[in-house]
Amino acid sequence: MSFALPTTPKARHHTWEYVTKAVDTDPPLGGASQRLSRLGDRFAITIHLMTMDYECAMAWLADRVKATVETVTYPVPQRGFDPTSPGTILVNGASQAGTTLNADGVTPGYVFRKGRFFSFTMNGRIYLHMMSAEATANGSGQVALPIMPMLRVSPSDNLALNFTAPRIEGFIEGTVAQWEAEFDWARGGSFTIKEAE
Repeated sequence: MSFALPTTPKARHHTWEYVTKAVDTDPPLGGASQRLSRLGDRFAITIHLMTMDYECAMAWLADRVKATVETVTYPVPQRGFDPTSPGTILVNGASQAGTTLNADGVTPGYVFRKGRFFSFTMNGRIYLHMMSAEATANGSGQVALPIMPMLRVSPSDNLALNFTAPRIEGFIEGTVAQWEAEFDWARGGSFTIKEAE
């Protein structure tokens, strides 16, 4: 079960982290080092809150306490990316894996910019991905999307891809709820959401 965190007041700023499961190996007798990629890379975002009035701060506090037992969702900030009219973007074909995701239903000629986030929901869980290179839809509205991290689940055919308002879902890490309160104002501090799966 998950719930959406409030979006007002807006966060002061955000800090992103890419959490990798890759392992570096250094041969004990010399030779080249290798990096072994493993399934399970994911994103984490630290949300730095503004000072807010006490009532608003307590609403945030209540949600952060609730997040000790449930996952939360939060909109991915994408300043500078204008979604314009990408079409109805759908997964094109089942049983996909790896770092390329085939899609269709895209406005012909639409350009997906490198670094842009998107998410999809599979079996009730939101998965967040990023474009690792630019890609352009062909005249039939089909495109091969180069993505990171590699797919952790295989999305079903015709599953919707959310490029216009992607979200991250996960647990709040570390100190879930800590506040400084003074008179009628409170400093909300910061907290981190890391994708749970």
